[in-house]
Amino acid sequence: NSIDEALAGFCTHIEVSIEPGNIIFLYTDGVTEATNENKEFFGEERLEKVLEDFRQSPEKNIVEYVGKNISEFMNDSEQHDDITMLSFIAKSITTLELKPDTKEFGKIRQLILESSIPGPLQRSLCAAAEEIFINICSYAFEGKSENDEKKIHFTYELSDRVMMRFEDNGIEYDPTVGVQYDIDYDMDTQLGGLGKIIAFTIADEVKYEYIDGKNTLTMSKYLKGV
Repeated sequence: NSIDEALAGFCTHIEVSIEPGNIIFLYTDGVTEATNENKEFFGEERLEKVLEDFRQSPEKNIVEYVGKNISEFMNDSEQHDDITMLSFIAKSITTLELKPDTKEFGKIRQLILESSIPGPLQRSLCAAAEEIFINICSYAFEGKSENDEKKIHFTYELSDRVMMRFEDNGIEYDPTVGVQYDIDYDMDTQLGGLGKIIAFTIADEVKYEYIDGKNTLTMSKYLKGV
């Protein structure tokens, strides 16, 4: 009808390709039209600058970061319009079911190298993942018979961070215990621990859990500023 045709004239059809890790930020005109004591608008250029600065900041919540910048800009000036913001992060999750065989690491390596993250980070994550995976293959199933089920699940999640999760049904073992980062590595007293130190140093967060008879090690690396 004529109303629909009229409304269609105000709409623009836009298609964009969203990759895992991309941050989508939506806002109302109350953001760019926020004013300070000099009656200046916050404006699109200032908003673009704030969004760019966010990538280099230690902050993790983009809505809170933009909101703080708007408040500082307004400096107690009266708010004349609603300020509404929404953000979300494109995410991809892939899970591999692997046998405790070091040859299986090739599947993990391929998954990491095909992901849309910088090459140097890909190589670092491959080194960390290889250290953890080989340790699981070598030690997690000691004492288990050939008939016992032996499985390793590897989950790779890409959003504003890279998350690698290793889950196995081997003997209970917390690899984070006893890892010391603040002393020089001693080959005599820390034999076999250097690989774990390197792997855990690459990550921003490392968490171990033993739940329902399964070891779960999660390593996360945030991508902002990379």
